[in-house]
Amino acid sequence: MVHRAFSWIIIDMAKDPHGKPLQRLALELGYISIYWGWLEDAIDSLITQLAPLEEGHAANAITGSTDLRSKIQMARALAFIRKGESQGWYEAVISNLNVIDNDIRGRRNVYVHSPWFVPKGRLVRHKKSAKISKAQAFQPLTLTTLEVTPVRIAEARKLKADMLKALQNVVYQLSFAIEIGWYTSRNISFEESARWQKLALKSGDARKQARRMAKSQRATSADAPD
Repeated sequence: MVHRAFSWIIIDMAKDPHGKPLQRLALELGYISIYWGWLEDAIDSLITQLAPLEEGHAANAITGSTDLRSKIQMARALAFIRKGESQGWYEAVISNLNVIDNDIRGRRNVYVHSPWFVPKGRLVRHKKSAKISKAQAFQPLTLTTLEVTPVRIAEARKLKADMLKALQNVVYQLSFAIEIGWYTSRNISFEESARWQKLALKSGDARKQARRMAKSQRATSADAPD
């Protein structure tokens, strides 16, 4: 005999095992999982560059045996050690890591680990916990063990977009770290380098683009009146 709590699932699956709300959610959850893997791998590369670690077995053995929160702590410390005279890079690294740790990580966990249901075609997630509270003053205590939260698919898409933005930030920060001595010796800020990297995506060579931009800046400064 089917437990009554799951009877509606059997009935719904008999009609359509993958209704449109679950199909849309499954697509977004897939991207969220993929982007999370990419994000963690990019942080691994940042740690490898900043430590530095020998790429391959050594780096993989260390980063592969560490959870993400510990990696973020490592990256924060290493960025502080390696910041040198860089302009804006350290602050950008810390800001992005804070967003990943304090915002994106929690939202991602909710989406990946929550039970999802579609009662009457409406997408909801469940959270089980024991909470004793008063709805209002002078009201008796009540026990709540299940929280049901309606979710719009746009929220999952927003998380996906935020993850992709954080990933892109790590890539820009890693690229700067690889050439941090070159950039700082020429007084090029992280913000400038990030702009050049975006432009260089078309040409395929960020460093060449940076050199062209620096040369152009020098020429403009030389022609400017005193």
